[in-house]
Amino acid sequence: TIGSTIKTTTKATTIGSTIKTTTKATTIGSTIKTTTKATTIGST
Repeated sequence: TIGSTIKTTTKATTIGSTIKTTTKATTIGSTIKTTTKATTIGST
């Protein structure tokens, strides 16, 4: 429960589309971080 980290990395399309989702859940203050990198060619 303290310092629980869920990492999800999804690679989409052939040309470097990357979706990163990092969720940090602790009993004291949960933090949700979402970083989405999408290229102009082939974003999903």
